[in-house]
Amino acid sequence: MKRIIDYFVDNTVIVNLITIMILIMGTMSIVALNKEVFPNVDFNFITIRTLYQGAAAEDVEKLVSIEIERELKEVVGIEELNALSSEGASIVSLKIDPDYDVDEVLTEVRDALSDLAAKVPDDVETPVITKATNSQRSLIQFAVYGKDEWELRRDVKYVKDVFERMAPISGVDLDGYRDEQFDIRVKKDEILKYDISLTQIMNAIRDRQVNITAGTIKASPREKLVRTLVENETVEELENVIILSNDIGDAIKVKDVATVSRILKDAERSERANGQLAIFIGVRAKASEDVINTTQMVKTKIQEIASERGFKTKDFNDLSFYVKRRLSILTQNGVQGIFLVLLCLMAFMNFRVSLITALGAPFAFLVAFSLMDSFDITLNLISMFGLILVLGMLVDDSIIVAEQYYQYLEHGMSPKEAAKKAARDTMAPVTSTVLTTMVAFGSLFYMEGIMGKFLWPVPAVVIICLVASWIECFLILPGHLLDFASKTKNVEKTRWYQPLKNIYEKVLRFALKSSYLTILVFVGVFILSGITAFNMRFELFPADDVTYAYLNIKGPVGSPFEKTQDILIDMEQVIKEEMTKEELVGYRTITGYQWSKGGTPRVGDHYGSIFIELTMQDLRERKTDKILKIVSEKAQNFTRDYVFSLEKIKNGPPTGKPVNVEIFSDSIEDLKAASQEIKSLLTSWDEIISAEIDYELGKRQVIVKSMKKKLEG
Repeated sequence: MKRIIDYFVDNTVIVNLITIMILIMGTMSIVALNKEVFPNVDFNFITIRTLYQGAAAEDVEKLVSIEIERELKEVVGIEELNALSSEGASIVSLKIDPDYDVDEVLTEVRDALSDLAAKVPDDVETPVITKATNSQRSLIQFAVYGKDEWELRRDVKYVKDVFERMAPISGVDLDGYRDEQFDIRVKKDEILKYDISLTQIMNAIRDRQVNITAGTIKASPREKLVRTLVENETVEELENVIILSNDIGDAIKVKDVATVSRILKDAERSERANGQLAIFIGVRAKASEDVINTTQMVKTKIQEIASERGFKTKDFNDLSFYVKRRLSILTQNGVQGIFLVLLCLMAFMNFRVSLITALGAPFAFLVAFSLMDSFDITLNLISMFGLILVLGMLVDDSIIVAEQYYQYLEHGMSPKEAAKKAARDTMAPVTSTVLTTMVAFGSLFYMEGIMGKFLWPVPAVVIICLVASWIECFLILPGHLLDFASKTKNVEKTRWYQPLKNIYEKVLRFALKSSYLTILVFVGVFILSGITAFNMRFELFPADDVTYAYLNIKGPVGSPFEKTQDILIDMEQVIKEEMTKEELVGYRTITGYQWSKGGTPRVGDHYGSIFIELTMQDLRERKTDKILKIVSEKAQNFTRDYVFSLEKIKNGPPTGKPVNVEIFSDSIEDLKAASQEIKSLLTSWDEIISAEIDYELGKRQVIVKSMKKKLEG
C-alpha cells in the first residue's frame, strides 16, 4: 500500500484526471439512474383465486378450497397456508419459506393444481395463481369526474387508449367503470298472446349472436375464408331478431313481445371523488422506467385531454411526490452538511484546506452513483435513506488525514513527504474505523423476510460510500493537498479554543486519576441506556407519518348496495366538516369494496371504504392520529348496524395488522363466542382505535325440498 500511496502523490496529474472522471461519471449517473418509490422486490406470498359462481360459501369450502389444500400438500417450501371461502370464490394465500425461491415454488404450485379441474365441479373456473411483487408499480391514480356517467365512460376509455400507447406504461386499470348491456323487458300479455316462452326468446337471441369459422375455399387467384358472422351490436338489430316465423313470411320479432334498451350493468362497485361520481384511472409503469419522468408525462397528457374534452381530474396516490421529496431532502442535507462541515473546519484551518477536506463527501456520493446501477440499485426511498444516513461519516477520515498532514508541515517536512507520511501513518486507525462501520451495517444483509429485501440497499449504499471515502482519503486527498494547499503558511487559525482545551485537560486528568469512578459512571450510563432502549417503542416506519388511511364499514351480509352507499355519503360529510384544506389532499369513496391490510380486498354490497389522503405532516398543525381519531369517532355515529374499522397505511413494505389473533376450534359456535370476547377486550384498551372479526355469516338461504310422495301422486 505504501508504493500505491507514493505513486499517487508523485503523479498528481493522474489524481486530478481520476477526480474529473468521477465527477463526469457521477453526474451522468445521477441523471440516468432510475428513480422509483421502493426497490423491486418479490414478496414471499402466492395467491390462488378460484371462482365458483353462484355457490354458497359452504359449498366453495367443501368442493374447492379443501381440494386445493389437498393438492398443495406435496409442494415443498410453503410456510403457511390460509384459505378464505366466500360466496362464489375461494382465495388461498401461501406464505413461502424465505429459504426457498418464490419462482420455483410458484412453478410447483401450478404443477400441483394442473389437474384440479378433474376433482372439482364443472362450473368451477380455472384458478388464477399470482405471486406478490412490486415490479409493475402503481404510479398514480386519476379521478375523472364532472359529467354524467355515460360521458365519463367515453372519456376514460379514450384516456386509457392514449396511456396504453405510451412506451413506459405497463398497464392501465379502470375502477368504477361499468360495462354496457342490453336490457330486454318482456311483456307478459304479449308472450301469452303469442304463446311464447322465455326460453324461446333467449334461444332466438343466442342463435343470432354467432361468430363461427367454417373453413377455407381454395380458389384462384386467392383463398377465401368462410365465416358465419351475426353480431347484434345495436338496439335496432336486437329488436329485429326473429323468434318465430311461418311459411308465408309472417314473423314474431323481439320488439313485438319486449322492449329493448341499452343500459349499464348493475353497480357492483361505485366510486366517488371528493363527494362526486367519478371513474378512477390507475396507471402502472414498467420496472425499468423512471417514476418522476413517467408520472409527469401522464399528468401532462391527461390535463391536455381534460381541457379538450371538458372533464375534471384529481390526482390520488401520486408516489412520485415522495421520491421528489426524498431527493429534495438528500440534496438539501448534502448541501447543508458540506456547508456546516466547511464552517467547522474553517474554525480550525484556513479556507483552502477546509474546502479540499470537505469535498470528500460529494466525491464518495459521486462514486456511489456511478456504481449503484452495476449493483442493480436504483434511486428510491430506501437507497436515499442510506445516502442521508452515511452523509455525516464521509468527511471524518479526510479530516484525520488533513490534520496529520499539516502537523508534519508545521514540523518542517516538505509538502510531498508530509502528504505521504500522513497517509501512511493514519491508514491503520482510519481503516479500522471504516471496517467496523461496514461490519455494523453489513449485518443488515442477513435480515430475512420482506423487510430484509426492502432494506438491502441501505447497507449496500453505505458500504459503497465508505469504500469510496476510504479510497479518496488515501489516494486522492494527499495529491490534492500537495497541489492546492502546499504553500499555506498559516496552517491553523489562532488557537481561540485554548480555554476549552484547558478545561478538557483538567477533566481528563480527573478521569484518569479517578479511574474506578470513571468506569463505574460509564457502566451505569451503559446499563441505563440498555434499559431505556429495551423499553423504548420500536417503529421503523412511524405510524404518525402516514398520509393514507381507510375508513371501512361492513354491514350484515345481504345489506343492499344503496344502503351502504348512503352511509358512506353521510361519512363524507364528517370529512368535509372536520378536516381543513391544509390537511386534506382528497378522499375517495368506494361502495362494494373494502381494503384489507395484509390480506385480500373484500367485495360485496355490504362493504364500503373511504380512502383519505392527507397532506404531509410538516404542512399541517394537527397530527395524523389526532385527525383520524376525531373523524373516526364522529363517522361511527352514522354507521347504524354496520361495523366500522380504521386502517392506516404505513410507509415501507407491506405488513399485516398491528394485532392479529387467530383462533382454532372444531365448533363454529365456540369460535364466535371467543372472537367476540377477544374483540371486546381489545377495544377496551386506549391504544386500540378499532377491531373487527373477519368471520361473517353468509346470505340467508331459501332451501327448497321436494316432497316425493306428492310428486309421485
